[in-house]
Amino acid sequence: MTWILMMISDLVIPVILLVFGRLFTKKSPGKINKIYGYRTKRSMANDKTWEFAHKYSGRIMLALGLGLLAVSWLPLVFVFGKEDSVVGLTGVLVMIPQVLSISFVIIFTERALQKNFDEEGNRIMEDRHGKL
Repeated sequence: MTWILMMISDLVIPVILLVFGRLFTKKSPGKINKIYGYRTKRSMANDKTWEFAHKYSGRIMLALGLGLLAVSWLPLVFVFGKEDSVVGLTGVLVMIPQVLSISFVIIFTERALQKNFDEEGNRIMEDRHGKL
């Protein structure tokens, strides 16, 4: 029973990333709000930054969710039938990098916002050579 619970627990984060990644790449959560969505000062500057942040973070969430889904179950396969303490420890050790990987969504999305928008949320225009 512990093994099944750990397997389900270890798949929650990848599935959540996949669900929200899919939602955000298709459509940002309507109007800018303080309850639901990718909410940072930069992303909430205006409708363009809001839309950009959701599409961008959604793509990262999809990639992370797929990657984590592919590897998160594997360690638990090796401890099937072992003592509950071994299964529990393995499950927790799988969750740690999952939780830490969520920070990649924030780091990369904020960098992309900073590269594409100024502090007021206006689009930064680049010429054909990538220079201002």
